[in-house]
Amino acid sequence: MTIENPFRLPLLLIALFAFIAAPVAAQSPNTGTMIVKVVDQTGAVVKGAKVSVVNTATGAVREVVSGDEGSATIAGLSLTGEYTVTVAMTGFTSEDVTGLALRAGETATVKVKLVAGGGKSEVTVYGTAEGVRADPQIGRRLDSPQIDETPILGRKVTTLPLLNSAFRQAKGTGDLFVNQTYFVTGAGSRRTTTVTLDGANNDEAWGRQTMIATVPLGAIQEMTVLSNAFSSEFGWTAGPALNIVTKSGTNGLHGERLFMSRPGGMQAKTFSTRNFCAPSVFTCLTPTTLTAINPVDIPDALSQVSGSIGGPIVRDKTFFFATADYTRQDRTTFLSTTLPAFLLPADGNLAYTGHYRQTLFNGRLDHKLTPSQTLMARMNIDRFDDDNPQDAVGGTNAPSVARRYARRSWTAQLNHTSVLRANLLNEARFAYLNGDPVTLWEAQTLSTTYTRSGSVPFTIGQSRASDLFGHQAQFSDTLSWSRGIHYLRFGGSVIHHTSGGTGSEPGTAILGTFTFKNTTTAPFGQLT
Repeated sequence: MTIENPFRLPLLLIALFAFIAAPVAAQSPNTGTMIVKVVDQTGAVVKGAKVSVVNTATGAVREVVSGDEGSATIAGLSLTGEYTVTVAMTGFTSEDVTGLALRAGETATVKVKLVAGGGKSEVTVYGTAEGVRADPQIGRRLDSPQIDETPILGRKVTTLPLLNSAFRQAKGTGDLFVNQTYFVTGAGSRRTTTVTLDGANNDEAWGRQTMIATVPLGAIQEMTVLSNAFSSEFGWTAGPALNIVTKSGTNGLHGERLFMSRPGGMQAKTFSTRNFCAPSVFTCLTPTTLTAINPVDIPDALSQVSGSIGGPIVRDKTFFFATADYTRQDRTTFLSTTLPAFLLPADGNLAYTGHYRQTLFNGRLDHKLTPSQTLMARMNIDRFDDDNPQDAVGGTNAPSVARRYARRSWTAQLNHTSVLRANLLNEARFAYLNGDPVTLWEAQTLSTTYTRSGSVPFTIGQSRASDLFGHQAQFSDTLSWSRGIHYLRFGGSVIHHTSGGTGSEPGTAILGTFTFKNTTTAPFGQLT
């Protein structure tokens, strides 16, 4: 079965020819913009001042001249590193502004008041990484230092939106299938969230529940969680938008290593019923039949290894940055003592251990083709499998119920930025998303499923399976034109998505399911 999205392409073709005229605030999702306004000591605008913007981390230089209104706009600036702005004009003291950091999709404004030779110039900066928003976009920005300093369980990037109080976990949390946190805002659905990665769409279009390939936490330069009033460039959604910009290399070699271990043998397997009831709740009574509290999935052993490295290949020209994560988790569940003996393991051990493994990789290459053209290439890999997802085996579900869930996805992206003229910038992006399988359910031993309720309930056998894929290609192009304080953008995006495979989520029964009367207690071989 193959399904092609029936409505995206027509809508996108319309968008491709749409003309968008917006204030400076509506910038590209993965870059920033800077406006430099030049005036003299009387407040009059200064035309013809030379403005130079230098990225101190990569050596990238952009030079423009202030126009009739005394301002110059520099769009498409990388978020990596800090900027130094130099303003020079014959007869005036030149002025340098250092340490400017930019935010994704926003504009920093630098107002420079030049004075005659020998005097001291004045500089006013607003709208940078430490400033306030100058547009109605509502959301929260998280930069790399904030992300590094925040303890995040499991290092799941999809947990970060919960740091914005406008978001909450979606029902079911999403751990059943993709081991990620689902989130919603307002009255929205978990399937309406859209994800933008380095300016391109990164949705898992087959089910629209999360991104098709998870990004390692160490690869994120900046994440913005947007609830509403965001630019149309974040696209295709009736709900919130998640904008992620990855790190790029610089002239300095840098990296990090991280190891986390949670040994299972050190975890308490049972707890006392003491303080079961809060002292302030006088109507609460501890059940007489409750002798202990036994947590689920104990022991739960978790180990995670993460590493990042970035630096120059050719100084001031070619840079790389790579991040990898590996997660190893063993969760133990216990079978019910009410299960008939013939359903239990031969050794009588009631413990059943599930194994979760995930490998993430993100690699990025930035290259300066010419002084006015840059190229970014990025690849992201996400591979994981779980042989007891959401504790399918445990309680009255016998070990023969076990099945494996797996996902194999990768994405590739190419961004080309070209400064056509001092006031004309073109950004072209191509992205390919491959989820094959995007969902794979495999029974460890394919067999008919038998269930019985009543005083001696049980479920044995596993007959469900599925193998689904999703492929998506996207091309987008944006042309930005500026003149003084005026800024216009023309752009469009075309996406083609194909999905198919066999079965459904969470698997289609192949050999059938039989349910026996709940009044019978006969051995399995004698059930009727």
